[in-house]
Amino acid sequence: MKSEKEKQHFVPKFYLKKFSNQNDERSVGVFLKDKSIFIKCASIEGQSQKPYYYGDDGKIENILMEIEGPASRVFNKICENCAVVKTPVEDYFRILHFTVNLYLRNPVQSQALLMSDNGFNNHFAKYESSPEIKSLLDNKLTATQSIIFSLAQSPKIARICLDLSCKLIINKTAAPFITSDNPAIKYNIIADRYKRISAGFTSYGLQMFLPLSPTLMLLFYDSKAYKVKEDEKDLIWITNNSEVSQLNLMQVLNCSNCLYFNQAISESEIISLINRSKKYPAPNEIIPTEFGSYFFQAISELKINLSLTAIQPLIEQHFSLEGQLILPMRQHAKKMREFFNKEKL
Repeated sequence: MKSEKEKQHFVPKFYLKKFSNQNDERSVGVFLKDKSIFIKCASIEGQSQKPYYYGDDGKIENILMEIEGPASRVFNKICENCAVVKTPVEDYFRILHFTVNLYLRNPVQSQALLMSDNGFNNHFAKYESSPEIKSLLDNKLTATQSIIFSLAQSPKIARICLDLSCKLIINKTAAPFITSDNPAIKYNIIADRYKRISAGFTSYGLQMFLPLSPTLMLLFYDSKAYKVKEDEKDLIWITNNSEVSQLNLMQVLNCSNCLYFNQAISESEIISLINRSKKYPAPNEIIPTEFGSYFFQAISELKINLSLTAIQPLIEQHFSLEGQLILPMRQHAKKMREFFNKEKL
């Protein structure tokens, strides 16, 4: 039976309400990158959704509601109290899982998986005479399968990231934070310093940024990789407009098409961010590499040479990156990977 929930959001409405115009929780400013259109006031209801994006049976939509409901209550507490959640542990996991899930459920990640599958098929098509290869080529990934696959990984990846510390960034400037149709940012300042170094959810130096409102942003980070300057309430204060601009620039680069903001953002400010973004390589694109019969695909990462006064990397104190292509795993991530591998046996 077809679900009544045709409009299925990949960015929840409760999240976008924090960026609404005059806090009315109904309308939001939108900029469409593909058409360069600035919309001062648009309905939140129609944003970041597709008809039956998760399928037409409503099952995945129901599972996501179980993640979003508890997370929204925790986010409300954070915004009301201007304080990060440390206890109970369940609340910390709810916002961590939500952030990872929000990243993975996005069409950008689904499209990356489809592109990776197509790259695999195109490369191995020349070996189609092999029955094993042919069976793989005959089972191409569908759009719905790519979304379900991404979503299925979110609980495991959230558990892999349980060692990350959490801080709340407070924006004390007159320039507000913006968000987008792909708002959860996976970043790594350490990998940013090296052109040929890649990083992932298991990597040393992982960071995740999620704007919560025009004045608040959540930061998860590897505490063994960075020295973070915070106050006694685990708050990071930003007083420099250029740092807000950098964090907003990440939203511009990471988004699929739509940027979201409240009435305090002007069209000229958005256009300025769009123009700056053109200097940087696009993230989330498949980079195929071939060495004879060896085939490898990587996803381009967000790199803007992010520089925040309150966050300083400690890389020199830990290891040398000479000759490496990837950052080493965090110890917790390594143990969790080993645990998940044993579960499969």
